[in-house]
Amino acid sequence: MKDSEKNRIDHLTELLKSLTSSVSSLQRSYQECKSIEEKNENLIGLSWEDSNSLEALCSRFARVSDILLKDIFILIDQIEQEDIGSNIDIISKSEAYSKNLIMKLRMS
Repeated sequence: MKDSEKNRIDHLTELLKSLTSSVSSLQRSYQECKSIEEKNENLIGLSWEDSNSLEALCSRFARVSDILLKDIFILIDQIEQEDIGSNIDIISKSEAYSKNLIMKLRMS
């Protein structure tokens, strides 16, 4: 294994740790926001705390998406030595990778 490939794999390992932490935060935010929907079905007239909770959920979702799309999937393509392609190509390729993650989030 070449040094550059080992460095990429080490970097991927660190990114996966970061992803795991970010997904845990996203799951906590999601659970918190489920209770907001239960008490305020239309999400009208939210309290400041509830608005902040929803904002945190959106921010954490964006963070998970960024880690997956901008870091992990691109690095996987580099490790597999595939042509990275455009952002649309990356998103198309990532669909197979992300289905498993989405199913895990729904089950929790």
